[in-house]
Amino acid sequence: MNNENKNLIMLNLVLTALILVGLVISGFSFTKGETGSKDIYKSLLSKLEKHEELTNYSELYPRITRLDQPSIEQLVANELNFYENASEGDYLLEYLGMIVIYDSEKDKIISFFEQERIPDEMVNKLFAHEEAANHMNRAGEAVITKLDDQFLNTAKENNATFFQTARNGDYLFEWDDLTLVYNYEGDVIVNFLTREALPADFGQKLFAHPEVADHVGTDPTITRIDDQFLETMRENSQEFFNSANIGDYLLEWSDLAVIYDYATDSLVNILRPQQAPADLLTKLTSQPGLESYATETPRVSIVTADVLPQLLEQFPNIYTNAEAGNYVVRYADKLVIFDYNSNAVVDSFDLVAQE
Repeated sequence: MNNENKNLIMLNLVLTALILVGLVISGFSFTKGETGSKDIYKSLLSKLEKHEELTNYSELYPRITRLDQPSIEQLVANELNFYENASEGDYLLEYLGMIVIYDSEKDKIISFFEQERIPDEMVNKLFAHEEAANHMNRAGEAVITKLDDQFLNTAKENNATFFQTARNGDYLFEWDDLTLVYNYEGDVIVNFLTREALPADFGQKLFAHPEVADHVGTDPTITRIDDQFLETMRENSQEFFNSANIGDYLLEWSDLAVIYDYATDSLVNILRPQQAPADLLTKLTSQPGLESYATETPRVSIVTADVLPQLLEQFPNIYTNAEAGNYVVRYADKLVIFDYNSNAVVDSFDLVAQE
């Protein structure tokens, strides 16, 4: 593999210090080639070329989001200091390997964070494996995450089978049609999953629906529903998946979930999850004994009325005192059930980190 390809492969690490789970960066997002975005790309990237911090990224195209004031206040309120000098109208640029906040009017980089590169020799070692060999020419498209305990705890909750044998220090490689976990030290592909490529007109048809039109240019998690997945999901969320069929697509954003039947070009079901209040973690970490968690980024979910009976049945020792509307906040070593409205901890439990 040539040096150009190697330089394109950088760790897209989970920025737990910069991203708050359950809270959304709003504003306008643009991607290269998207209708109405070409002028924005041309204007911004031509100005950014002269900034030496971005010299190694001149051939890459970032995802661009225009920040608004509510989003900035929300992020800063949750102690995400990367955003503290941002202003409304600044742009968040997400490169493969770097994120930047840029003031276009002043032509000034406000903040930037560059992620570590993967070892050069990993490239040749990984693509020597049969499972990854046909993606060698698409190396620069991969989203790469170095797994840590916090990521694995969350990942195993959502997909225990796939991540069961993954370990701290392994690498997660994600393409649109392939996901694999790779152990670099042992030169072993721990697990892999292939996905069917989306039809060429999938996005055009989907975003023509007014219910999802405001999400054009964003990158949802997309799952093709098969029989095993559908059976599991109906056990956990029967109402939402009741009308879904094998072959439908589940699209998940942080603020929206959609089941889409591409064959008939119809939205089967839509769910807009309730968002966590901006000051949730500030209030929580003001509670006695939780002050030390103020700088950590947990996984946040809400207990809904339809899910609570299942939780009480499966985990009675944990959710006995929980009520619908409570928040479940999971850190690497602690799980907290929090009543936001009364500003009170319902229960908390110490967790044992997985080895």
